[in-house]
Amino acid sequence: MIAKEILMRHKKAFEINVDAQQLELGGDLHWRKGEGTHLLSPDAIAKLQHSCRTDDYSIYKEYAGQINDQSRKLKTIRGLLKFKKQESIPLDEVESVENIIQKFCNWSHVFWIFE
Repeated sequence: MIAKEILMRHKKAFEINVDAQQLELGGDLHWRKGEGTHLLSPDAIAKLQHSCRTDDYSIYKEYAGQINDQSRKLKTIRGLLKFKKQESIPLDEVESVENIIQKFCNWSHVFWIFE
């Protein structure tokens, strides 16, 4: 299904008479001024893109603040959760990546057996 849609869009994009054709927007959700609120507004996307292109952490913090503020307004699952303030765990007490990955690999074999 996805491959079929990709091929269709590719064909439309690279037709000889491109000026006469316009690509479909695709997707179900579109931002429209004055119609509801969206987590990923044009302003938020612009800040994210700008921060990535210029490697500007302060602009990223503005983006993150805007997104996090929206999550507090119950636009995300995270907005429904309350987190307790706790001290960080020292890195020397955290299990190594190799051990964690090994556990996932072992469990995947166990689930495969019971399918």
